[in-house]
Amino acid sequence: MLITVDVGHTLGEFDLHCGQHLDGVFASFQLAARKPQPYGWTIIAATHGISVNEIVHIGDRVDEDVRGALAAGCAAAVLVTTRETFPADLRQNPRATSVPDLSGAAAAIAAMAGEAA
Repeated sequence: MLITVDVGHTLGEFDLHCGQHLDGVFASFQLAARKPQPYGWTIIAATHGISVNEIVHIGDRVDEDVRGALAAGCAAAVLVTTRETFPADLRQNPRATSVPDLSGAAAAIAAMAGEAA
């Protein structure tokens, strides 16, 4: 499983809370890709020699990060925010979850992978 991240936090926070799970941090602007278009996830998958359905994406926006990642074919998407309400249709989706912080994202990813956080 490849974990991608695009949230408004520092790299230090990523390493502290999710480092053991992260395979890379990819900013959409660096990929010349605009979410929710699938191009960014396709580029990341090709770069790592995997399929898009092996990617779990962490983001801070429902439409761009969660819906975009799921529509692109990512294995799962994790919303890290206390600002946005997680829509009912996504709460019913086993490939999507919402957490209040990066340490919650680490626990959610570990659970998706069947590991202890």
